[in-house]
Amino acid sequence: MDFPQKAVLRGQARWILARTTLLLAERRYAEAAKNALMGLKFAHLSEKENPTLIDLLVAQAVRAIVLKGVQKVLYEARDVPDVVEELAKELERVPLPAPMSQAVPVETLMKLNFLQDIKANALTKKNPLEVLGEIRDAKVNWKRYGYISKDKSAVDRYCALSEAYLLQGMRVALKSLAEPYYLGIKGARPMIAKLEAHADAPESFFADIALNCLKSGRNRASAVAKQSVTTIMAQVMVWKTRHGHFPDNLTEIYKEVPVDPFDGKPMRYRKEEDGFTVWSVGETLKYDGHATKQYENVLYFHPPTTK
Repeated sequence: MDFPQKAVLRGQARWILARTTLLLAERRYAEAAKNALMGLKFAHLSEKENPTLIDLLVAQAVRAIVLKGVQKVLYEARDVPDVVEELAKELERVPLPAPMSQAVPVETLMKLNFLQDIKANALTKKNPLEVLGEIRDAKVNWKRYGYISKDKSAVDRYCALSEAYLLQGMRVALKSLAEPYYLGIKGARPMIAKLEAHADAPESFFADIALNCLKSGRNRASAVAKQSVTTIMAQVMVWKTRHGHFPDNLTEIYKEVPVDPFDGKPMRYRKEEDGFTVWSVGETLKYDGHATKQYENVLYFHPPTTK
């Protein structure tokens, strides 16, 4: 699902990224750094002031875009110690994405009210399934699932099943999102499989809402990983400017290495012949930090050193 404000904020984030790129082309590194950080603060502000599920999803989309700008600045300004160090300090101050769990109860109530409105509207029509069909993007084979077009009991059945799928999914989502992703996802996987198998049924519209909430933990874990990778990248480059070489491991920089949200272990780091790689193991828990299209610009960064 997409929302008008999501498109608007994504557009603003892309404008921030474009302006950052322009400033870098003019070698105005300090201004480019401030511009890129503005986007991260913008994303955090959206989470802080509007903690609903939709706003958190929007903020994550914005954050993903502007982090590309931050990484560009770090790479282009790698030989300008003042800019790199200031950017590294600011990154440490920017909070990680907000937990998704704080918003789910509000959204649940909102969607249940929506169900009651649908029911009341449908019962006033001669052909109630026409009303139910309006909320779907595609035509539904109602007969396949035992719905009779002019039977008003179909409305009761539809709303009852929709509410059941929504509440079952939300109940599991609330429990899973209250825990770190790598723990919560274990309990959520059976429900995710159940709702995904329900994709072609009439009630799948509401099953999708529950499914989005269940998967929102993964989205937050990915957002945390992206920001952690960028923050570590900045600290590694600060180390390089001070010591003339990249650290052998992250314990040379951190007393406590930032945690990988996907498995609860320290974020991965590898010193390369011509640079370094920082990465998260990702949802599969098997990613090894080597470039693939699946993980391109998502969970790792490997800047070459200047010859």
